[in-house]
Amino acid sequence: MTGRQKTVSKILEIKEFNKDQIECEVRTAKERLDREQEKLGGLETAYTSTGDDFTNKQMGGAVPAHEVELFCAYLKHLAKQIEQQKKIVAIRATELDARRKAMV
Repeated sequence: MTGRQKTVSKILEIKEFNKDQIECEVRTAKERLDREQEKLGGLETAYTSTGDDFTNKQMGGAVPAHEVELFCAYLKHLAKQIEQQKKIVAIRATELDARRKAMV
């Protein structure tokens, strides 16, 4: 092998290594996004379920004031968590998009 062929060979090796590294980063970013989306789904399910429970209690008759306050406080708490989680999901989606663009 001539010196020029060795140089070209090394460049190709480095290029392949970089490609593999970026593909790994894309997979990792996708996994992180999926986990955050699962968390968001769980929070939204909890919010819906709690809202349904509250509605069912109201339909069943008078609900004590302290229970109404507890339900409202919990639903507000879940709503804040959902908003925070949506921001995290958006950040992870942006990260994934950036990694995919780097791969191209």
